[in-house]
Amino acid sequence: MIKFFRKIRQKLLSENKFSKYLIYAFGEIILVVIGILIALGINNWNTHTQNLKKEQQLLLKLSSEIDDNIDRLEETIASHLKTTESLERILPYIHIDSSIISTIGAPFPNTILELLNGEFFRPKRTVRNTLISTGNIALIQSSELQFMISELLATENRYSWATDQTMKFIDNNSLPFLMDKTQILNNLFIVPGITENLEQKKSNFQSNNGKMLSNAYFENLVATKIILTNQTEREAKRLLKDYEKIRVKIKSELQ
Repeated sequence: MIKFFRKIRQKLLSENKFSKYLIYAFGEIILVVIGILIALGINNWNTHTQNLKKEQQLLLKLSSEIDDNIDRLEETIASHLKTTESLERILPYIHIDSSIISTIGAPFPNTILELLNGEFFRPKRTVRNTLISTGNIALIQSSELQFMISELLATENRYSWATDQTMKFIDNNSLPFLMDKTQILNNLFIVPGITENLEQKKSNFQSNNGKMLSNAYFENLVATKIILTNQTEREAKRLLKDYEKIRVKIKSELQ
């Protein structure tokens, strides 16, 4: 093909047909440019196709991570609700005559240890962190989804802050009080693999839960733990809502 075009050029020059040679040369340049553009177009199409495949793979991994976070967060929210309901059942018994408590029965033993409940949600972020650190988040075509992923950390941090406040309260207030005022063995949650071997064991020391219920500081502990748990639950529901929005958006991008 190259020899063919060379012969044409040589023939035009030998015949002194310079104007036709210029036209021919111009046409040859256009053909070369068109060839380059076609090659670039094919290369861009191949790159785009590869990026689409990578995007779909990343979205599938991200979808799995988000689904797992949603499942575990829903379980944690249920735990927050249980804590609040249990502690609210204690409030009516506070500052009631101990003889009445012994007659009607108080919401013990397990309920009192809700003051120590530190069951919180820890989000999985492996896929998201990799997306951001490697720059592969740019492979996601939806700018809306990119923004939602980037902003999710802020919501998670608000929830983490709420749980940190609760843990500080437990460590600094609830735990010291209960260690001093009650016998843990007599108020155990039965948790498989953790406390079940202590289920039949009771303390040799007598617990006086009725006396503890007449303690004003105990009332403050219960009320504060309810407030902190409600705050944590509110942030958890806000986080759950963001997760669900991202899940819906990912599904729309995968279709």
